[in-house]
Amino acid sequence: INIDNIGYANLNIIKNHEKVDWWVEMGGRLIVSFNDKDIKLPAFVEVVTTQKHIDLNNLAFESAGHCSHESSHEDHNNVIPENTHGELEKIFSSGLFKLVSTENIHNKSLLSAHKQIIEFEKNKVLVYQYKNRNIKQVNANDQIENLVNKVDKDRWFSQVEYLASLDRMANSGLVIGGHWLKDKFDELGLETSKIDLHGHRGFNVLGFKEGTTKPDEWHVVGAHLDSRNQTWNDNERSPGAEDNASGCSGVLEIANVISQYETESSILFICFNAEERGLLGSQDVIQVLTENGDINKVKVMQNMDMISYRRGDSNIAIAGTNTSIYQSLAETVAANGTLYSDIDWQISTGMCCTDFLSFSNAGIPSITSNQPDINTYFGYHRSNDLPGNLDPDLGAGIVKANLATLADLVGVDFGSNQGEQTITPYHTGLWYNLEQSGHGLNVEVLDDNRIVVFWYVYDEFGNQIWLLGNGNINGSVATLDVVITDSGVFPPNYVADDLNVIEWGTFEIEAIDCDSIQFSWTPNEENGFTAGSLEMSRITSIAGLECEAAK
Repeated sequence: INIDNIGYANLNIIKNHEKVDWWVEMGGRLIVSFNDKDIKLPAFVEVVTTQKHIDLNNLAFESAGHCSHESSHEDHNNVIPENTHGELEKIFSSGLFKLVSTENIHNKSLLSAHKQIIEFEKNKVLVYQYKNRNIKQVNANDQIENLVNKVDKDRWFSQVEYLASLDRMANSGLVIGGHWLKDKFDELGLETSKIDLHGHRGFNVLGFKEGTTKPDEWHVVGAHLDSRNQTWNDNERSPGAEDNASGCSGVLEIANVISQYETESSILFICFNAEERGLLGSQDVIQVLTENGDINKVKVMQNMDMISYRRGDSNIAIAGTNTSIYQSLAETVAANGTLYSDIDWQISTGMCCTDFLSFSNAGIPSITSNQPDINTYFGYHRSNDLPGNLDPDLGAGIVKANLATLADLVGVDFGSNQGEQTITPYHTGLWYNLEQSGHGLNVEVLDDNRIVVFWYVYDEFGNQIWLLGNGNINGSVATLDVVITDSGVFPPNYVADDLNVIEWGTFEIEAIDCDSIQFSWTPNEENGFTAGSLEMSRITSIAGLECEAAK
């Protein structure tokens, strides 16, 4: 039955119907067993499909999420050990789970011991929709909303693109990616370190932000850095854009935003190695935290793994854990995601096989977030897991939900604005990107919080053009309306009245510090240009003006 956002009351009408023997809730679908073929259902009920003659003694649930890493060479399309002597038959799937028939499995005891197999149980909730529960809602908070709005999906996507350019199954790609992340954490003022106890490929990258009043209360935000291809072939590339450059870039994006503020509690940002080889990297982190006497300082772990592939018109994200003990924490992420994004959130206590498990097994409240179509993603553990397959809006929405949850847990001092640089007249001057010398900006900061920006650049045919933007400054950010002109000719034959002014799109300027800005552009669709973002560095400054430090 389709129960997509039907609400708590209507859902319970179905579950408690006198003709219903049992039910299983699987996200937006409810499996029900009727004891009367002539049942009359309420008008709001939509039956999706009907099955007859199901043998309850040969049923099980299979987790369709991240493949188990019990064996590092296990094919995710064949998660059941070969010595069970048989194949599972899928009956129905929804919400990261499958209802399967075990009739053809001869060694059922071995099958039931597998991490991804759950014994069939009547009246069981596998995954549930946030909007189908009477969950206490998170109150809107203008300060947190302002914080999560600083999540930059273009910056996040550019980070994904860089990591996906590296083969992160190979040691060389993991090492390069690890040092790149460490440099990024260093730039944000984090205390960085590496952990590699057992010589796995690459290393765990850690960035620590110390809290002001509760420094011994640590909150971990993590994701794995490594990737793989299906056959573990070192000669086949493993770009891993979705799995898991998307999540690791999410960790970095949260650090980009919240590192600019003081927090009461400490935050430990981690991108793990060797997740694909059995969660070995996060297990190494747990070992080091334990040996150093820091494990009891860790209060919560938030994980992100595969957060940006969107199948069709699906608009779903799942927050989950592996035990009902931490269920409320997953519900908080879903509540924040509902409040600060347009994503439909689901919650599960049957999540499996990614780095949050290492922390949960150590007794630390731990959750993970992901998109729900992992095993239907055509690039999963393949060489075509590329950035072009991803939806930055979905990725940014999941990052926002986790950032809002983290901000509430660690206690952000919103008045500190640590490192947030207000745009001032000192930002007047010429700017460019070192790796793209040959085009750049002329920035003019005016009175009354106004700003004018000229971008001297090229069109798709290689012709020189210049774009003119003007707009308002709001603290560290300025948004500008942009125009382009044509029909002008070279003086002295220039005639102002002949000039044609065309609306082009928008610019956004965000001050990073006195000598760095983040420049983003969004053209109108009909112009044929593509949106993007670049970090720009100062070339010139106005004589006599001094930089005003971050406020």
